[in-house]
Amino acid sequence: MTALLPACLSGLSAANVQPVLQVNNQIYPVWTYSYLGFLSIVGPLTEAIGYKRAILLNALAVLATRTILIYGTVR
Repeated sequence: MTALLPACLSGLSAANVQPVLQVNNQIYPVWTYSYLGFLSIVGPLTEAIGYKRAILLNALAVLATRTILIYGTVR
């Protein structure tokens, strides 16, 4: 179970292990196959628009994701 977890989550107690099991059993498999599909689209797109533009779009996406994670609210 701890092979896929970051070091900060490896010392979890038995009371809160259920969310970790849910991540390992439900999210990681979906993420793996969706990433494979994403790469099959992004590869040819990168060839079409150029590598510099693809790197710039990636940097903007990372910045947007971090901004949402920092300033976003949970409903």
